Amino acid sequence: MEREPRVRNLLTTDYETIGADDTIHDAVEKLAELDRRCLEQGTIGAKTLVVEDRDGYFVGLLTMLDILNAIEPPFLRDADHLVGIGWDGLFEEIVHQAENHRVGESMTEAADIIAVEPDDRLIKVVELMVKHGLRRLPVLEDGKVVGVVRLYDVFHEVAREMLSQGSE
Repeated sequence: MEREPRVRNLLTTDYETIGADDTIHDAVEKLAELDRRCLEQGTIGAKTLVVEDRDGYFVGLLTMLDILNAIEPPFLRDADHLVGIGWDGLFEEIVHQAENHRVGESMTEAADIIAVEPDDRLIKVVELMVKHGLRRLPVLEDGKVVGVVRLYDVFHEVAREMLSQGSE
């Protein structure tokens, strides 16, 4: 790859943010809206929310798995307690968890997240994604998210470069 593509050329700014004090219910609504929007546009839907503080600084990520862990009723963790529990009771407990659980309690904190900067080389992104099994990385500049780089976009850029070099 001659021109050494940079993260800034591949990042997407189509991501949703949420505050750490927002509820899991708010997070589910945002992800559902983002999925609807992506379906209408025929694009890849995001499964992650960027968590920011009140000043717009990056404090973490909230994934769909984080949400499921947050709303899992405690009694589901022990199969012996499932006898006699109906769907209605289970559903009520899930709704209760979603309405009362805060994003900040379930998110992966910024200190535990691998991020890149806009001027990082594409090869760095590829190495990080492969080494850590990641599908997306936040792109930070001065502590704030300026975009997200997705495996989907990285793969297409690498494939495009390979095909263009093969035809020379």
